[in-house]
Amino acid sequence: MKYNQPYGMPEEDVLYSVPFVNGDPSIGRAGSIPPAESIEYDQREIIAVIQWAYDHGYRDYAAQLCQAPTNADLTQLLKAIFGIFNSRLLTTPREYWVDGVAGNDANDGLSAAKPFKTLQKAQDTLVRFNLNGFDVTVHVAPATYAKLTVGSISGSGNVTYIGDTTTPSNCTISSPLGACIIGTGTGKYWFYGFKVTALDGQLGNYGIGVVTYGTATIGLGPMEFGYCKDGHLWASNGSYIGVYGPVRITGNAAAHMLTDSGGRVLYDVVNKPMINIVNPITVSQWANVGSGIIGAAYGTITGFGNVTGKKYDVSRNGILDTLGGGVNYLPGTVAGTTSTGGQYL
Repeated sequence: MKYNQPYGMPEEDVLYSVPFVNGDPSIGRAGSIPPAESIEYDQREIIAVIQWAYDHGYRDYAAQLCQAPTNADLTQLLKAIFGIFNSRLLTTPREYWVDGVAGNDANDGLSAAKPFKTLQKAQDTLVRFNLNGFDVTVHVAPATYAKLTVGSISGSGNVTYIGDTTTPSNCTISSPLGACIIGTGTGKYWFYGFKVTALDGQLGNYGIGVVTYGTATIGLGPMEFGYCKDGHLWASNGSYIGVYGPVRITGNAAAHMLTDSGGRVLYDVVNKPMINIVNPITVSQWANVGSGIIGAAYGTITGFGNVTGKKYDVSRNGILDTLGGGVNYLPGTVAGTTSTGGQYL
């Protein structure tokens, strides 16, 4: 609603610079003539808020249902605002369901009987809420899904996507161009039981399995990495990817792990993940560290000899930490190199 200024006053050249004037007969001062819009529109805006709270079953500050507009209660706007605001605060953990075969994005996604169809619909729905200290879990049924972008979360709490932790390939996220899972903004996300395949990439839209930027944080449980043109994992601009495994690798990539601009890819050093390189693959470098950190501490590596390519390339003051594993700790057929301040530990 725009501001409706009084009649008979000069046109405003600066917003709100021509105020309404109170009339005063005792001194012969004429008052402002209010346009009908200045009264009607205000009421319509206020009533729309009260009606919305009533229609959606929101509760006021006394935990009572908001009522339809009435002149019997002149606190309805306050109650409606309270109800609408608090409807965005979680008060318990929340669960959503996604089914790429039987789902429909017109569903509410709140049960296995009414799942969403796409991962992005679940994401776009859950970020409307302030987690308020509670966690959100998204249960994902077997299917092949389009790429997913996860962004900032309001309030504290984790968001966890759970696919098939036994056979991650049953829940595949495949991108024909660009990354499969893209983490941006603030908040902590977890992914368990997914296979990622990034079939193609281009400048500024690289074919990466899981990529993070800025303040993003993503933790990975059981995962499978298929073919990813430009890399399986890439953390950029100070972001973080934690790998807790186990990890299956079945496809080629320019690199298994990449970092730049302070990004970090860290394999869990407490419960070192198991790596299974199922079949022969080719990489330009297993680990490419540029101005960032990679921590590669594996429990066991099955299929070590299946990797063709350079073990590592560490540059621009980057750090690759194998916890003293030695120069042959990482898989690959070509010796690794360091340059411009890069460190291999």
